[in-house]
Order: sequence, then structure tokens, then C-alpha cells
Amino acid sequence: MAGTRKQFVWVGLILLLLYGYASWNVFTRPTKRPFREFAAFVKTEIKPGDFLVNWNGGAHHIWETKYYGIPAPIYTPNGPLPLYVGTAQMTAEDTIDKLPDRPRIGLIASEDPKEILLPGYKMTFVKQFGELRFVWWTKTK
Repeated sequence: MAGTRKQFVWVGLILLLLYGYASWNVFTRPTKRPFREFAAFVKTEIKPGDFLVNWNGGAHHIWETKYYGIPAPIYTPNGPLPLYVGTAQMTAEDTIDKLPDRPRIGLIASEDPKEILLPGYKMTFVKQFGELRFVWWTKTK
């Protein structure tokens, strides 16, 4: 019995060391999306009269866009966002449920643009930065 316990201790110790090594690598080398380059591009594209939105798909980017000074509320056409930690810090200006009547809307998303639909607009331009996408939509007549 004592020999079996020693074996389990060694197996547990090895697993703990492997977990610690993997966790250390994730902690010291996190995967980051290229938001700096993305934000610089978006800022050069914006013209007076344009409106920007964050797409509420698998992941929105409200905090990153705020950090880089890009005014882009989350578009929530199906009602308010569910309550979670991030919504506690949001203001009323951080979400919209209707698109404004603008000739051009810039959309920030991680999803495939082919899966996104903005009523009354057609997709005219897509620029991808890793998983991030910036999509221009123009108003249909």
C-alpha cells in the first residue's frame, strides 16, 4: 500500500510541474490580437459622417476600442446584452439597438463578415488583422 501511495505522489508531482510549466508560458507569453495596428488603420479610414459599431458576436471589442479612442458602441439588435461582469461597467452609450441613418457604417468584429447582416446596408470593404476584421457597409438605396 505504501508503494502505491508513493507512485501516486510522483505522478501528481509530475502533473503539477507540467501544469505549472504550461501555465507559466501562457502567463508570460499571452496571445494578443493586433489592436494597435487595427486601431491605427481604423483611425485613418474614418471620415466625417461615418459611424462605427462593435458587432455583438462571439466576442465584442468595446474595451479595446475605448482604450484606443475609437467610439464604437456594441450593436445589439436583439435586445440588451445579458448580465455579466463587463456589462456592470458599461454605460448607456456603450450599446445601440438601432443603426443610425448614415451613408457609411464601419463594423468591428471577430466573426466572418459573410455571417453578418446589417439591414439597409451592403458590405463594401473588409480589412483583416489576424482575427480582427474591419468592415465598411454602405447604405443601399
